[in-house]
Amino acid sequence: MDLSGAFFIGGWIFQLLGHVFEGRKPALADNLFQIFVAPIFLVAEVFFALGLKHEVRKRIEERLVS
Repeated sequence: MDLSGAFFIGGWIFQLLGHVFEGRKPALADNLFQIFVAPIFLVAEVFFALGLKHEVRKRIEERLVS
């Protein structure tokens, strides 16, 4: 196993340990569809942090308020 594989597995371990400490089960345990939603959410957050996709962020924030 190369270093990237070790980081990938280690990341999953840390994430699951975090869920144990916070006392909540992962969203993936409730709905397998979350495995597809999570990467999209992450990419959107990166775009927003970089100042990109203003119109998408505005539409999301408008839906949250109403």
